Amino acid sequence: MQVQLKLTDAANQENYYFIKALKKYYRKPEIETEKILELKLSEVLKKNFIDNGNFLKEIVGDEGKTERVDNLFSDHFVNGKDILFDFSYCDTLESVTYFNSEITDTGNGEEKALTVEYIIEIGEISKDLYQYVISGNKMLNSKDTPFSEPVLIHTNIENGIGILGAYNTYRFVSRFQTNYFPDYFAQ
Repeated sequence: MQVQLKLTDAANQENYYFIKALKKYYRKPEIETEKILELKLSEVLKKNFIDNGNFLKEIVGDEGKTERVDNLFSDHFVNGKDILFDFSYCDTLESVTYFNSEITDTGNGEEKALTVEYIIEIGEISKDLYQYVISGNKMLNSKDTPFSEPVLIHTNIENGIGILGAYNTYRFVSRFQTNYFPDYFAQ
């Protein structure tokens, strides 16, 4: 499955975005399992051409940077332009089991039928929520270093601790039937 989604960034205002993908397996009607899919911004955004040649490097950053949170970015380098997201997924739709050159299981039974669902979310988040996530990530990355300076977690609550933020999510959902039951379900 290949999907390309386009986001048009609002010009002349600060915007912050995140992307997320899930894969769910259903067997009439309950969820068997749910898995968060790893997304790399460098892969998802690779077809974008922006005037600034370092667009992708600036968004994705260096591997060693701790200020960046995976799949969270600002519109600083794409202000007012379209952003193309390219997603590509592979899955097994059908399987057959052989033993001594004979088919032992075609996997076509009703009890093996699964529905696979891919969910892609692209969301816009408030500046306060963005700063909270970034500062929380800095704190988590610094806690294993004994001589690191304390990290102040962003808050927008006066005389208290916490965050009041907002986000808006756009979802793309794709479903298909399969008779293939991945091995990691058997555990």
